[in-house]
Amino acid sequence: MLPHQAPSEIVFPVSVASTQDPCVFRYDHGPVKLKAPRRRGRPLGSTKKPKPKESPTRASGDTQDGADYHFIHMAGGGSSSTNSKPGKISDETRATIRKHAMNNYVHRKRKTASEIKQPHALSPVHQINDVDPFDAFPVKLEPYMLDLLKYYMTTIWKEFYTIENYTSFNPMSDYCLTLAFGDSALMHLLIGCAGSYASRMGHMQEQAIPGTHMYRTLTIMKTRIATMQSVTDETIAVVATLAYVEKIKGSYNNWRIHMGGLKRLVDLRGGLHSLESKPIIMSKIFRADLCGSVDALEIPFFSCYYLPPPSSCATNSSQNKSPIATAGFRTLDRILMLDERIKHCVDCLDEASHLIASLMENRKDYAAAAKIRFLVTKSQYQLLSTEKYSHPMHELCRLVLLLFAESLVNPSPPHLPLCDLLLAKFRDLWKDSTDNNNDDNDDDNNNICCATINGQQFALPLDFKLWAMFVAASTVSAPNHALMEWYLRSIADIASLMTIGCMEVDTWRYGMMRKHSGVGAKSHVIYN
Repeated sequence: MLPHQAPSEIVFPVSVASTQDPCVFRYDHGPVKLKAPRRRGRPLGSTKKPKPKESPTRASGDTQDGADYHFIHMAGGGSSSTNSKPGKISDETRATIRKHAMNNYVHRKRKTASEIKQPHALSPVHQINDVDPFDAFPVKLEPYMLDLLKYYMTTIWKEFYTIENYTSFNPMSDYCLTLAFGDSALMHLLIGCAGSYASRMGHMQEQAIPGTHMYRTLTIMKTRIATMQSVTDETIAVVATLAYVEKIKGSYNNWRIHMGGLKRLVDLRGGLHSLESKPIIMSKIFRADLCGSVDALEIPFFSCYYLPPPSSCATNSSQNKSPIATAGFRTLDRILMLDERIKHCVDCLDEASHLIASLMENRKDYAAAAKIRFLVTKSQYQLLSTEKYSHPMHELCRLVLLLFAESLVNPSPPHLPLCDLLLAKFRDLWKDSTDNNNDDNDDDNNNICCATINGQQFALPLDFKLWAMFVAASTVSAPNHALMEWYLRSIADIASLMTIGCMEVDTWRYGMMRKHSGVGAKSHVIYN
């Protein structure tokens, strides 16, 4: 009888030409057996589960339902069908209580027929509901703040950057918003400005939101200026914007206070020449400076940056006396003998108006947009730095050029009161010149705004008067109906002197304004 041999396995090499011997694996104690996975939980048919005892009625075939129900004394007195001792609940009673409680729970979870027929809705997607989940912004943003910032970056900026809007370049989203995400004061200020503009336009009902954010901005800036070591770009931008906001609100005293502080901050920074690499910051400074200076006809705080030295100014005026580019102002110059500074501003504004017309056709010319802004700003600083002319006609020309510059860089009509005080002064000067040149008994209005040169009286061209009135009317803010009514009445009077009707006035107005059919925008043309 052969001895019992252990099982073995032989592994041969795969290659036929291999010289290796096959490997033999022996199992002396038999193959290794793995235990099956253990099933957890109570197994079926477990003897630990108590079997329900059948009542004698069920065993005898009685199927009456009333035999399964009996009263239970919850205080521990047992049930009516058992003889349990008072003060203790038997195991059978406890099992009955749990059984009925579970049946009631399952019954309440059942859906009605109408609920079963409804289609199953998808479960809501879990998402981050917090605006700033990582707390990375300087201000704890709320949803309404995000809405106001979006409103500012998509709509409001077009009101303040009309020239840049032609090129689709948004300085607010490309530059200012980046600064705001790193500065709490600027962030509160942008939200407050957006809320104030939305309230003015009737797009928001909450009136307390702008004031709250403005107060937080002032609180932060008060602490910062008291403890600052150096002047940052964000600080200059905040103070310049605050000055602009105060002017729009009509508070000139607060505007002067902010501008005085801004002038000192810029001087501490090293002057405007140190900010030449920051054109957006300089634009904010000039905008804040001009918004109040133009309306009040005051010398701007930063006029020295755009004005040449007096010596070079005298040299240029004596050597370069080139004629005005526009034919209309050349005719006016022969009547009034205009000042050289007014002539220079006329040429600058005429070039700016032509650049705007070309910019509407080529919207990618960013250099043209920057040059327009430079020409208009330079003209405004020169006109404001010029002393008031003694001759009323020269002063009228200075004021109408200021209004024309405003019409180039602001929408028409503006939604904000940008130069209503200037418009009122222009109206008063027009009335005074009319009263001084008209006889009391003469009903002929042909002498409106006449010029007296060397004892001789010259009447200004009627088309110049009509152009000046149209320019002034286009800069009246929408809510100011009193000024608009006076200018419209004056336009009608001048049109009657020119013997043109309403339809011809509209034709003349459209001739004064360049209309671009592809864009739908209009740009004013200087008197020509």
